[in-house]
Amino acid sequence: MATFMSVVSFAEPTVSMKMIQEINSAQKMWRAGVNKLTVKDKEVTHGLLGISLDTFKQAQLMAASKPLKQSELLVPDAFDVRDKWPQCKKVVEDIRDQGNCGSCWAFGAAETMSDRECMHNNITHFYSAQDITSCGNNTLAMCGGCTGGLPWCAFKYWIAYGVVSEACYPYNSTGSKTPECVRQCKKGYSTAWDKDKMFGDSSDDFVGEQQMQEEIMKNGSIEGMMVVYDDLYSYKSGVYKHVTGGIAGAHAIKIVGWGVEDGVKYWTIANSWGADWGDHGFFKIVRGEQECAIETVSFAGIPRKL
Repeated sequence: MATFMSVVSFAEPTVSMKMIQEINSAQKMWRAGVNKLTVKDKEVTHGLLGISLDTFKQAQLMAASKPLKQSELLVPDAFDVRDKWPQCKKVVEDIRDQGNCGSCWAFGAAETMSDRECMHNNITHFYSAQDITSCGNNTLAMCGGCTGGLPWCAFKYWIAYGVVSEACYPYNSTGSKTPECVRQCKKGYSTAWDKDKMFGDSSDDFVGEQQMQEEIMKNGSIEGMMVVYDDLYSYKSGVYKHVTGGIAGAHAIKIVGWGVEDGVKYWTIANSWGADWGDHGFFKIVRGEQECAIETVSFAGIPRKL
């Protein structure tokens, strides 16, 4: 009698146990470990990075063409928006999860907008990343979708069209395909779409460590961009600096402050890979050395006064 054997194919994880051991033995600045992303294959994890390298280069060219502003503020060694605006701590610490969609560019923008709405207007309005992801790609703006997008365009969309709340339009981009824009609040929500929208008044970009720090001190969180290497997926604690692994792509994140740990300067970052990744959704990265090109250019806007 013939017998049949099934062949099961296992994809190679993004970060192997061998790589994790290599990272932890090579340095003591940060610790790596197994998490929900390290065990996934690179097709999935690299798909989370919604800034193409071409877009990153475009942003670099934009930044290079701008004259550097004169320094205006005395910058302290450590700063956190949660200390300056304690009433907004809940908003700042709202760690979201972009799922398997490359919408980090929209998340970084929505989270920055949410923080600043609280900081400037004292209003809790969790901006909808789904509105930016789906509807920002169905307007004249054409900002992007689940295959990536333009962070600066998200703020232009906010100014021109407004963005509804997460309560009105919850996130549903769990896969790699961008859902169609519906422009209608979820069933049972009491406010109409147009009434739920809130708008930006202006937007700008910031080049280099000093400009980024001054903007965060004056106006709150900013959306940053960085190059991602495979070892970042395994981050657990400490101040991240690339150790090993190839370039996975480029990513958008929210920067909420900075500090110094064991003599190492760092940025404090809120990611959009869920609160069960990293340090409760946050991570630190070396500051002032263009680590992963994080100080190339960042973006933010000021909400419209009510």
